[in-house]
Formats: sequence, C-alpha cells, structure tokens
Amino acid sequence: MRRFYPENRLAQFVGVSEGISGETALAQAREQLNELKEVIVGTIEVKVSMLQGMSAQLNGPGGADLVPKIYKLANDIFCDAGVFDFDDLSEAAFQLCDLIAHWRAGAAFNPEAIRVNIAAIALLADARSPLSAQHRAAILAGLRSVHDKFADRPEPANEGEPG
Repeated sequence: MRRFYPENRLAQFVGVSEGISGETALAQAREQLNELKEVIVGTIEVKVSMLQGMSAQLNGPGGADLVPKIYKLANDIFCDAGVFDFDDLSEAAFQLCDLIAHWRAGAAFNPEAIRVNIAAIALLADARSPLSAQHRAAILAGLRSVHDKFADRPEPANEGEPG
C-alpha cells in the first residue's frame, strides 16, 4: 500500500520564530484600515463637492437630467460612510436616495428638497465642522421632515404608534 503525505505549508511555519504574532497582525490590519479610511474620506469629500456642483444646476436646462447622477453619488456616499460607521452621513445620503426613488415612482419633483439634502450631506461630511451629536441629530430630523413633505408617502409608523 502506498501512502501519500500532502505538503502542509501552514504546518511548516508553526514554531518558526520569523513569523509575526497575532497581535502584530491585528495592529498592521488596523493601520491598513486607517489608511483606507483616509482614502474613503477623501473620496467622500470629492463626491460631496460634485453633488454641490450639480445642486447649483438643478433649476437650469436639463436640471432634472442630473437626478440619476445625484442618486448615484448619494448612494456611493451612503455605502462609503456606512462602511466606516459615519452613521449620520450615511443616513443623510440614504434620505436623498429615498427621496429620489419616490420621485422616480411618480411623486412631484422638487429641486429645493434635493438642495436641502445636499447641503445637509455637506455639513455632515465636513470633518472640520464643529457639529455636536445634538446638532447632527437635528439635521437628520430636519431631513426626515423634508422627506415626509416631498415624498409621495411618509415613512411607515413604528409598531404601536398611530398612523
């Protein structure tokens, strides 16, 4: 009977002193995540700037044609911000996406509502802004009000709430 012993490369490194410890590996991973976070924050800033530029053109000819581009940028911000736990920024971007989705479904188009959302996203994305958690919560509450006013339907009530 012939026996085969496959090579186990991982077993070859057990007990080798040249490897790195789990603690070192985690520290290196955290450092790489922080570097990635800096890149993502930079891309968010660029996307917010692009949104602001489009916001200024909404009332011009072809302004409504910008809405799909605005949606895509807001969706990108929603995703990027969510990955790194910028929850308020992610929610603000989601509010804009949801508002646009309502308009695509037939609700009346309102460029001012888009501008308000973009201005809020810009405030929340500004790392130099001295906004407190209370201010950020107030901005999000205002965006929810804008959404409820201009979407074709308000958000569903939570269980136990009238509505």
